[in-house]
Amino acid sequence: MYGISFPITIVILDYWLKDCGVSLTTIGLFSLFHAPFMMKFLWAPIIDRYEIPYFSKKLGQRKSWGILSQFFLILGIIGLSQCNPATNLITVIFFSSLVAFSDGCINIALYPYQIHKTEPENIGYVAGMINLGHRIGMIFSKVSALYIADIWNWEVSYLSLAGFVFICLLGLLKIDEPRYDPPRNYLYLSEFLGFFQNHKRAITMIAILILYRALDYFSQKMGRVFCLEIGSSKTEIAHIVQFFGSIAAVIGGIFAGYLVKKEKNVYDAMFLAGLAHMFTVFSYVFLAHYGYNVKLLCTITLFESLTRGCTTAIFLAFIYTFCHSGSMYALTWAIHELGGIFFASISGIAAELLGWQTFFALAPIVSIPSLIILWSMSKKFKS
Repeated sequence: MYGISFPITIVILDYWLKDCGVSLTTIGLFSLFHAPFMMKFLWAPIIDRYEIPYFSKKLGQRKSWGILSQFFLILGIIGLSQCNPATNLITVIFFSSLVAFSDGCINIALYPYQIHKTEPENIGYVAGMINLGHRIGMIFSKVSALYIADIWNWEVSYLSLAGFVFICLLGLLKIDEPRYDPPRNYLYLSEFLGFFQNHKRAITMIAILILYRALDYFSQKMGRVFCLEIGSSKTEIAHIVQFFGSIAAVIGGIFAGYLVKKEKNVYDAMFLAGLAHMFTVFSYVFLAHYGYNVKLLCTITLFESLTRGCTTAIFLAFIYTFCHSGSMYALTWAIHELGGIFFASISGIAAELLGWQTFFALAPIVSIPSLIILWSMSKKFKS
């Protein structure tokens, strides 16, 4: 469910804008309009604590909020299908913001399903399985959207996505309401401040939240349009980058559960996965140098996706170590995505100024600060 809706304003929108001739700088800046998803912590306490009259008694609190959110999500996707980015970016901004807002509400409404009865020693495996489901949804969403856009057009593609989300809405009616007791404090900040009561620890943890996946946001945003620019068709991208790459990311996410268990220290696992991801992102330099080459694209996609899937799942395990409510989860992800939106928004400017080869050569530098912090945290954890 998460996987189908999440790529609409993050991945599919990038391909659509590039296909319509929108500049790299504008595509990068469009990341800022994903902010309503990031700001979900502002209304998370309402979803956590309050019921929707009539519907919550019939369906359950979490399910009723999830269904209402999906209804607005469908409206936003249908609205996008009727837009033309080449002539009216304002309507694209409005409907993409509505999609991001609704997706954020769904994320909060269904978060208790992830943490329900999760034992601390199993968080690595739970994160891996959540990542698996998320990736499968993303594979279906991204690949089908590109296929349909290549065969017909983007309007049909977005209308099809709205139909897929409607099917998810029907599926939500069939699942049971989780047993979940949210924090009694409506303001919920006490939970957050309690965890970060040590100022030095607070700064360190916030830095990890912002910087650990910064390379993903920075490189992936432009990596998508880069594939179109070197001559790959939308169908080839669907086959190689989105389907083949997403399968590799799923495998990487499953391996993340083993890595967390083996290291017995989430910081060590994050460091190793982050270091490997740096090198795989750098490998895009070769594709930028040689140009369109299907075999090279397949090879690079395989290794970059494996390490990206691993870092994503391990990061999720890191979040699970201290998030115990939807509100806390929303606030934590808001901090994380604040950094992500910043790095994604400047990626287009960097790509236009540097050129593709230099861009991918320098992109891994973004990961160095987080790896230094993780190395330091690991040493403290062991001492």
